[in-house]
Amino acid sequence: MSIRSLPYVRCLALATTMLCAATTTAQTTPVIAFGDSISIGFREPGVDCDNPVATAKGYGEHLEDQLIGAGRTVTVFPRGICGEHASEGVSRIDDVLAEGTFQGQTGVVVVMEGTNDISQGNPPIGVETVADNLELIAGKVAAAGWTPVYSSIVPYGPNVDGMNRNGRAALLSERLEEIAAMEAVPFADPFHDLLEIPNLFDNFYDADGYHLNAAGYERLADSFFQPALEGLDTACEVDEPCEEDGPSLCLQGGRFQVDVEWKTINDQGIGVGEPQTSDTGKFWFFGPDNLELLVKVLDARCLNEHFWVYYGALTNQQFTMTVTDKATCARRVYFNADGNMASAGDTVAFPVAPDPGTCP
Repeated sequence: MSIRSLPYVRCLALATTMLCAATTTAQTTPVIAFGDSISIGFREPGVDCDNPVATAKGYGEHLEDQLIGAGRTVTVFPRGICGEHASEGVSRIDDVLAEGTFQGQTGVVVVMEGTNDISQGNPPIGVETVADNLELIAGKVAAAGWTPVYSSIVPYGPNVDGMNRNGRAALLSERLEEIAAMEAVPFADPFHDLLEIPNLFDNFYDADGYHLNAAGYERLADSFFQPALEGLDTACEVDEPCEEDGPSLCLQGGRFQVDVEWKTINDQGIGVGEPQTSDTGKFWFFGPDNLELLVKVLDARCLNEHFWVYYGALTNQQFTMTVTDKATCARRVYFNADGNMASAGDTVAFPVAPDPGTCP
């Protein structure tokens, strides 16, 4: 992965939902550019943001060209709203994913919000609040079966940086990178990528200091190319068999695949799973006689229309456990920080329709 991984410690009780994108065969895979005015596309300087004059490509169109050039069959859909704050995006993402255009499809959603949060208000909205709202957006993206891509915001021009906006934008970039690494999803960093360009604000920005010009949008697309490609490559195929001949643990007749990655100060590796019953299994990290983790996936559709995930740690080593529903490509990721000894039960792990054959 292209994520520059950073360790991130969080209470294990907070499980993160993530789903991999299902592949499509009869149509192109959608990539949604979700955010504020910068995600809409190129606009002429001085033109009302709500009525842009699209005389040149926005970053979404450039990104589409790049992904097609890399052999991907995709269409990029700009879904930006002028002046939007991240908190507003938390509500709007539901409507975007429910659009008729995207019915029956899954793909990638690039989430770039926060420019208006950091630049407006007295005091402006805090970095941690912005990050929390972006995490909520990404969670909804994942829950709908799409792959989220976290993104930092673009830099502010020197003519509008009197409130140390770029200092807070840098903090937001760092925080989002940590979250993306923890959730094992792609991260794009246009904030730092663009700042590396010589004469950035003279050659690639509008005079307002907030928006890029036509050339700037092309450079912005470069920041999203690899993360979007990575998101597309995480796609899985529905009903693809669980990998029983590898280190994965297959449960519930092979419907669920459990994978574990562990890490110590000096080493890292893959946990080796061994089934015990149809719904329960175990993992060892360092040797088959030294068990580290017990896992159970229960069919509770008759109770709350969900499959449940339980796990018990027999170690305080850092590990990441990924549970994938091979019937839907839904995926849950559970992270245990180094030094933490924990167990947990997730009774809303995988929402599914009730089974009429087993439900009373």
